[in-house]
This record gives sequence, C-alpha cells and structure tokens, in this order.
Amino acid sequence: MGSLDVSPLAAGTTDTSRHRERNEDRFGVFPDLGLFVVVDGMSGASGSGEVVAKIAVDVMREHFEATRDAHAGAHRLAEAVRLANRRVLERTSTERWLSNGACTLVALALDAEGVHVTHVGDSRVYRLVGEGLEQLTEDHSLLADAHCLGISLPTDVPPETFAKILVRAVGMQEDVVFEVQTFAARPRDVYLLSTDGLHDFVPPDEMAAVIRANPDLDAAVQGLLGRAIHHDAADNITCVLVVPHPG
Repeated sequence: MGSLDVSPLAAGTTDTSRHRERNEDRFGVFPDLGLFVVVDGMSGASGSGEVVAKIAVDVMREHFEATRDAHAGAHRLAEAVRLANRRVLERTSTERWLSNGACTLVALALDAEGVHVTHVGDSRVYRLVGEGLEQLTEDHSLLADAHCLGISLPTDVPPETFAKILVRAVGMQEDVVFEVQTFAARPRDVYLLSTDGLHDFVPPDEMAAVIRANPDLDAAVQGLLGRAIHHDAADNITCVLVVPHPG
C-alpha cells in the first residue's frame, strides 16, 4: 500500500441504546493501518451476533496488519472482506450456537491512491459535502433491490419491513457479493460510517449539522450518539468519523 501523505483523524463510539440489553455492534479504528470498520451483528435470540461482529472486525484488522505494503488499498479491502466472510462461515458452521450468526459490514481503507469504501448489508458510509451528507452506499435490502429493479412490493406491508430484510450479509452465503468504490482524498473531507441504529433514526441533515458544529471528532461522535438516543433509537447505535486528509 502506498504510504499516506498525512495521518488521518478518526473517532468512534457505540451504545446499546435504551431498547436493547446486548450490544451486537462492533467497530475498529486503526489509523496506523489506514483502516476503519463498522459491523452490525445479527443473531436473533442466540446472542451470536456480537461474536460474529467481533470476528469480522478482528479478521479485517489482522489481514491489514499481515499485508502491509502488499497490495493497493482497494484490493486489500476486498481480500479482507472475503476472508472475514470465510472465517464467519467457518465458525457458524462448526459451532451450533453461532449457526444463525451473520453481520453487516462497512469499511474504509486509505492509501496514496485515495479513499476506498466497501459495504455488505444496510450499514452505511456517508461523506460530508457542503451543508449535507452524501450517502455513498446503497443498502443490500429487499426494498432497495425492488426499487433498483422496478419491482412493486405489496402495499399492505410497511416499506420498513422490506427495508429490514437483508439480501446480503457477511456470513450469509459462501460467496459474499460486494463493491469497492474509490474516492479522491480531498482536504478536510469527513466520512461517516454508521449502523442503522444511527441513520434509521437521525435524518441526514441533522447528522450533518452535528458534524459541522463539532470540529473535534470525539465530540462529534458523541453528539451523533446523543441525537440517536434523543430520537429513541430502537437498535444498537454505532458510528465512526474519519477525516482522511485533515489539510
């Protein structure tokens, strides 16, 4: 991986929320590796989601540590996601209590070529542009797929129901399908990685206002968490902010 011109700034936080007893979200902030990860574990009642989420974050970090200078960031990122998927499947297929485990994943990797972004599921990546947030990822949900394909869904079922049915997740199938996008690392750009406990409850303009009002990233992530709690978020809340090129 080409060396970074400057050290990125980053901060992250996670919270169970008022409605959950267990936090199945995990995140990783690894500025020395140019890697930032947010994962939302899914398990139903078994509690396997938090284990699966930790596996995914750990595998991503371990792969980046083991492949320093080996590949361009986009290729490394894709390799890491495939490896995370394989490791999760290995665990869920051999340990019965983990059998229902899977997770969403968003990750951002930095190198001299730019900002590389990938995702699986309905966790998201945004970029602060002007006064608002630009959503860089599209949810891998039944609702999003139906809209993309022009398919009409039953009108007697709330759209939110279809939005929560994921068609892709880490650990869902042997060959995980995902995309890697690359963006120029522009001075003072701010990227937001989040689970649905944040972006399903806090509107994008409100998230953007919190980020703009808090140049300190630690204060900004706490502000985002506070807004999600204020809106009575019904799921675990996790967010990571990254400034790849502080300028």
